[in-house]
Amino acid sequence: MTHLMSTMKHCRFLTLGLLVLSAAWATEAPQPELTAMQTALKWREELVQAVVAGEEKPEAALEHLEARRGASGLPLGPEADMGFAAMDLGHRFLAHRRPAEAEIFFRAAEQALARAVAITSDTEAREKAQYLQKLALIRGNYLNQAGQARQDIEAAIKLQPEDEYLARVKSALARRHPAGFRAEVKPEGDRP
Repeated sequence: MTHLMSTMKHCRFLTLGLLVLSAAWATEAPQPELTAMQTALKWREELVQAVVAGEEKPEAALEHLEARRGASGLPLGPEADMGFAAMDLGHRFLAHRRPAEAEIFFRAAEQALARAVAITSDTEAREKAQYLQKLALIRGNYLNQAGQARQDIEAAIKLQPEDEYLARVKSALARRHPAGFRAEVKPEGDRP
């Protein structure tokens, strides 16, 4: 819980970043896709406001999220859609200084993105690397699972070795969690 609270200031920037991306997409996205993103964005904000106001329990809000198709507003499969939307909701709850609620949604995002990774073929390397990168960020930044985050980002880099952004994400996670990102040392007998 205290780890979640320490990241609240970063969530304001993430939420702002999502809004900036939404505005950027507005100039490039075809109208139906833009409408879907705007509708989903509005729905997610209303869901957060209902929880913050005490009109809805976070568990019920999570059930609403799981039942909604297109909750992220992005053209994604159901697992990735759920993962991206839950991650956004987690950030929104942190921006409202609600770490307990945020944790519920980050855990849901973790589960959904892990399923998305499992069902996405390595031939869809770009998509799978993106899901792994988001999974690494959730695990490393919000769920205190540095070792698993390292494995996720390394798997993403293996799929997309030329992607500089993935390397930057790995460096940022390593700075945040140096112990979880130390190189594994093999015992003497295992060396070639």
